[in-house]
Amino acid sequence: MNITGIPKINFDSLFSHQVIFVSGKGGTGKTTLSIFLAQAAAQRGKKVLVCHMNRLSTDPWEDKFLGRYPKISRIFIDSAHCFREYMLMKLKSEKLYSLIFENFSAPNVIRNAAPALKELLLLGKVYYEATRRTMLFTQRWDNIIVDMPSTGNAIAILNIPEIVLNIFSAGIIAWETIKIKNLINDHKRSVLVLVTIPEYMAMQETRNFISHVNDKLKISLGPVFINRVPSYEWVPSGPDLNSPGGLISHELRQFADFYRSRRDGAREQINEFNQRSDKLICEIPLVSGASLNPEFTGAIEQRMNEIFFVKKKP
Repeated sequence: MNITGIPKINFDSLFSHQVIFVSGKGGTGKTTLSIFLAQAAAQRGKKVLVCHMNRLSTDPWEDKFLGRYPKISRIFIDSAHCFREYMLMKLKSEKLYSLIFENFSAPNVIRNAAPALKELLLLGKVYYEATRRTMLFTQRWDNIIVDMPSTGNAIAILNIPEIVLNIFSAGIIAWETIKIKNLINDHKRSVLVLVTIPEYMAMQETRNFISHVNDKLKISLGPVFINRVPSYEWVPSGPDLNSPGGLISHELRQFADFYRSRRDGAREQINEFNQRSDKLICEIPLVSGASLNPEFTGAIEQRMNEIFFVKKKP
């Protein structure tokens, strides 16, 4: 189902949106997808900002991989830092900020004012980066890839502007919130991309997220990336494969049966998703060992190049 008036987003048009929100069930590869989307945008000659929400650490392979692309920058944001940055922009004085807030931690100030403002500040930072200009008055960032929290928290964050406007009908908070809301709801500037894995709970959560977007949120919904898809055929062979008492052959057979079951289960979930949704999907192959495998970045990079750069044959 597609929301009336909201155009469908395909792979070719994805990077025409300045702000690309990325979310999915925890552990499905949101950050990995965000990084490779940034790479794909940079390869198109775009200036890219990867914005990680509430992320405390980073994997070494990410810095090494992104270091190859000077047009990609990264920031890590949380509500406390966003609060400080916003207040300094308004007060225009470090000393005045310290004088007012030296006896309070920023999170406590936010909580006491209104709980919803914590999440609003995160979106406010995204809005600020989306509207920044260079000295030549051009957009500083062609694409902002927003690495959001998992689906439940992401829904709450994207719902925040509507909630805040129900609380504040006028004043500076309402004015700032309207600008943020307009950015999120601008179908030409913002899009939400989901990532999942081909397992029942993750796919079900993805379907629920899509239903919520269709029913409640006025945001464009882009392709769905299905990560860790078992894709290759693996059937053990050898002269003693079925020999009685062949311990190695027995173990290999068990592994083959397990992998085959996992592959067939994944295909069943993907087929069901296709039947129940009209969203364009992209399958990303399972890479053994993930980021610890030296072949990891190469395999995912090759797949992303196939999606975004290999022209389809007529």
